Amino acid sequence: MHRLFSLTFFLFLPFLICATASAQTAKITTVSGEEYRGEVLQETSDTITIQTSSGVAVKIPRSAIRLMDYSYSAEEESRKGYWSFGGFFGTPGGLNIDLERNFNRNWGVSIALGLIPQSIAGLEFNFRRRIGGSGSLTHNVELGLGSMYINYSYRTAQDFTYLKGGYNLNWGGFHLDLGLGAGQGTFSNPQLLLQIGYVHQFR
Repeated sequence: MHRLFSLTFFLFLPFLICATASAQTAKITTVSGEEYRGEVLQETSDTITIQTSSGVAVKIPRSAIRLMDYSYSAEEESRKGYWSFGGFFGTPGGLNIDLERNFNRNWGVSIALGLIPQSIAGLEFNFRRRIGGSGSLTHNVELGLGSMYINYSYRTAQDFTYLKGGYNLNWGGFHLDLGLGAGQGTFSNPQLLLQIGYVHQFR
């Protein structure tokens, strides 16, 4: 019985060590400016394989790496907040400025204000949840509230106050936001809501 216990212990010892050992994490910045954060799965003389927070394993050539920081902590990064600011074309106000605040890695809010004098004006507030992405790419789902007013010279004024559900992407500053709005006003329901522009993330 004692021998059986000893044999079982030594057979499972490597698995116990792997399970209790803390994973090596790192932040990699490439020559082109891309950033990858996560668990280091494998290192060779030519490549480094890192698993990002979205679960995707990325193999990066060492020749493409400008900086590798082993002191990176995934837990600290997940709590870090940052601001974003930029502008885009589209709803709610034609030409819009956008201010965003991410409270941590996964949750944030945004407010957009737009105006084309004597034509379009609008305001939109969104609550966001990150669902994926790595490096400079983030995917979000959002729930928002907005209002817009359109007064073209060749038609009567139109207004629309709406609830919004949508998808948001930021890729190195490129901002794309696509959603559907439903509410009250002279617009029919639902309405397609689209934003394209540049919003810089200060992180």
